[in-house]
Amino acid sequence: MKLKKIRSIFLAAALLSALFASFASAAGVAAKATSSAVLVNGKTVAFEAYNISDNNYFKLRDLACALSGSEKQFEVGWDGAKNAISLTSGKAYTPVGGELTFSGVTAPEAHSSTSSVWLNGKQISLKAYTIGENNYFKLRDLGAAVNFGVDWVRETNTVVIDTSKGYTADGKLTVRFLDVGQGDSEFVTLPNGKTMLIDAGEAEYGDRVVSDLRALGVTKIDYLVATHPHADHIGGLPKVIESFAVGTVFMPNATATTQAYKKLLTSIQSKGLRAGIVRAGAALFDEDGVAAVVVAPNSDSYDDLNNYSVVIRLSYKNNVFLFMGDAEALSEKEITANVQADVLKVGHHGSSSSTSAAFLKRVAPKYAVIEVGADNDYGHPTAAVLKRLSSAGVAVYRTDQNGTVTMTSDGANISVTTER
Repeated sequence: MKLKKIRSIFLAAALLSALFASFASAAGVAAKATSSAVLVNGKTVAFEAYNISDNNYFKLRDLACALSGSEKQFEVGWDGAKNAISLTSGKAYTPVGGELTFSGVTAPEAHSSTSSVWLNGKQISLKAYTIGENNYFKLRDLGAAVNFGVDWVRETNTVVIDTSKGYTADGKLTVRFLDVGQGDSEFVTLPNGKTMLIDAGEAEYGDRVVSDLRALGVTKIDYLVATHPHADHIGGLPKVIESFAVGTVFMPNATATTQAYKKLLTSIQSKGLRAGIVRAGAALFDEDGVAAVVVAPNSDSYDDLNNYSVVIRLSYKNNVFLFMGDAEALSEKEITANVQADVLKVGHHGSSSSTSAAFLKRVAPKYAVIEVGADNDYGHPTAAVLKRLSSAGVAVYRTDQNGTVTMTSDGANISVTTER
């Protein structure tokens, strides 16, 4: 009997010890009510927000409520069984009660949230804390996910939320070489939040491009470029044009009788847009330190549609990206503009008809991206082009091997991440 009692005492002590350890491991961090005023599209809004480790964290439903009705509105859903939070961009928020009111927590302690977060059906990584019964998210992370402008005015200690702008990550330019199989598609986010899409692969990849952009919180494409009338470049554009607000469309002076080209023209017209015809020397934009200039085509007459490709030199401070479309050696020779670049989007998927040795020497890139489908029927990229790039000491990324390739520039340095 005494032995059983002693065992019970030890078991109770062990349970208490385990319980204490559990509480210790779940210890929270200090959360201090933020002292910053908050403006949403020019109007003062009273948020219950907290400063945790020098970052402002906002209640998710408060922010969704404040942005409802704007171009960056989003709905919030909760799946208790899966402990999952879902965000749906472009959808009006449905209040559940208690939004933009003080929760009554007087001595807040923040604990890392264990909930998963999904944006437009795709899981994303967002740092969050639980205070009381509510989840609080870092404002800049939400700005990046949903793509709204976030700024802080030091002089007045004011947080500024502007849904007419896209999110700017510390003045960085981001270029995503989207994996669209045997086709091309590049998506550019400017430091001021504006966007440019160059091509969208075959028609079958239209939905994928739309999904990828929505996952980034994109609601508008400010500059859309159809490099030339081949289906593996323009096929997916009608779906994109149908799905997003579009600013300006750029195309070369080339036509085709294909269904892909006809559908592109129809989608442009049905949206009430007009395409600007561009050739070498045209400036697509020059704003906030970022410039996009067309360096080809240099002629209005070619036997091969590939050589009509709109070739774009995108510069941001000291970094340059060169997007070649399917331009071949003939077009390369005709280019008289400066083509030096840090990053070369290799022409024509690495075909031997492009990226001549002489042109590669002029570009002198540090990085090259080849957009190509796995086990394609064309033998792209060719061994000859791969050898030229290797001999020049260029770091090569391929969408068939690396998936979507993302490059981020601060104007001086370029960082690279890949999907796989």
